[in-house]
Amino acid sequence: MKRYLLAPGPTPIPPEVLQAMAQPIIHHRAPEYEAIFADVRRDLRLLFQCKNEVLMFAASGTGAMEGAVVNTLSPGDPVVVVRGGKFGERWAEIHLEYRGEIASLDCIPLTVATVKGILDPIHDSVNTVNAMAIARGRGVRVIESKSTEPTDFASLITITLQTDRGKTETAGTLFSRQDPRVVEIDGFRLEAVLDGYMLIFSNLDVPGVIGRIGTLLGQNNVNIAGMQLGREKRGGRAVSIVNVDDPIPGPVLDEIRQMPNVVYAKLVRA
Repeated sequence: MKRYLLAPGPTPIPPEVLQAMAQPIIHHRAPEYEAIFADVRRDLRLLFQCKNEVLMFAASGTGAMEGAVVNTLSPGDPVVVVRGGKFGERWAEIHLEYRGEIASLDCIPLTVATVKGILDPIHDSVNTVNAMAIARGRGVRVIESKSTEPTDFASLITITLQTDRGKTETAGTLFSRQDPRVVEIDGFRLEAVLDGYMLIFSNLDVPGVIGRIGTLLGQNNVNIAGMQLGREKRGGRAVSIVNVDDPIPGPVLDEIRQMPNVVYAKLVRA
């Protein structure tokens, strides 16, 4: 028996729904569409176990939330706001700092590509043409700064993402002008290969954490291709990037997050 998550996505989609989505689109004024729409309205009442009409709002979840607020509250009404996870987080600023040799070049294409990459997980139609406009529309400031002063690397790009909860910072460079490496995450120095699937996790620097994670990956047939570790001090916090050959299943990733002394864990793909 499969379980389907009826919550903010991404959510699993049943195969029969994917097949239906591949069918030709029916015009929304055609009689056939009206019949389908009536069936959907009826079935939604069954899904939500209610007798009254289920209102369908042609917008994102944020649009539905704003519509509910505007139609139920008046200016000056006291409101309790609960924030949770990424849905309660708002970006304020994306800062790209180019240092060294790269600062003498035109970095706009890199800036646009970075903004697109940040917006990709939450926006279906973002591309290199509209990425900057979408960021501005969401009230996100995109700042680009340059310095030709020498650093530890010939060229260094640092990306800082500022939200209403704090900031995160990642720096990268090219080794031998062709080998991309992540060299810093939130102040932790490392030299991680930027390739394929990468498990990024932070933990308290105590014995056993890395061993348990490696054992769990091996038990689930996930092969480790490489690993880099950076720590602030002995017994403090550490950050690791583990390159793996295949994606880590969701339940396995959740098990890593629940391990003792693990601060966070996420899977990304270069």
